[in-house]
Amino acid sequence: PQARLNNLALSIGSEFLASVDFSQVAWNQVDIVPGLSDLTGRFVMHDDIGRLTVEGVAGEIGVNNLLDENLFYDRLSIDGFFKWHERGVRIDVSTFNLNSQSLNINNQFSFDTQDSQLSLYSSIEQMPITQLKTLFPNDFLDAETKQYLSSALQSGQMSSAQVLWQGELDQYPFEQNQGVFLANVSLRDSKLKFDESWPEIEQLDIDLLFENKGLKMMSHTGRLQNVQLSE
Repeated sequence: PQARLNNLALSIGSEFLASVDFSQVAWNQVDIVPGLSDLTGRFVMHDDIGRLTVEGVAGEIGVNNLLDENLFYDRLSIDGFFKWHERGVRIDVSTFNLNSQSLNINNQFSFDTQDSQLSLYSSIEQMPITQLKTLFPNDFLDAETKQYLSSALQSGQMSSAQVLWQGELDQYPFEQNQGVFLANVSLRDSKLKFDESWPEIEQLDIDLLFENKGLKMMSHTGRLQNVQLSE
């Protein structure tokens, strides 16, 4: 990790107060922790509570350990609080937004070092299916499922997606019900090829529901050659 400290203020007495403005913050990707660079922000601390705000402009997030490729953004915004306690630190991030012309992801999460519990909610706005396929995670999606979806999904639009995570990262896929990973992905006007021996289904509206390593597909309407399909 590296950073440039622009302003630092400390007050030590009956209360502890500290603030620091920083720029040119960067760190490398480690496992599934993304790498970031050229960030600016501010950290303020009062006794055992801290607040971190971070901004990035026209940058890159290193996530190719988890996804097929890194993510590029026009703007990155982070706003979170830290609470130190006897057994560690609790982190509550109310804003972790990544925005670009083709990709808009809004995240909220909390993490406690005491029990390594991560609670996360993400929403992803509309994007082409061709781009969606680059966001299928390597570690949290069965390899055969990922390969099938990447091949079967031909074209169309993802209208929205929501992701929910509750549990410890190293306990996935939660075979003992010690956590849950859910993702709901809504596809509209898409083209899907279920099998090489089947014709393509066009004008397909379908929802993909990922639950841990399982996948359910619920279609609403579509067209198979000259036959209109419906629920």
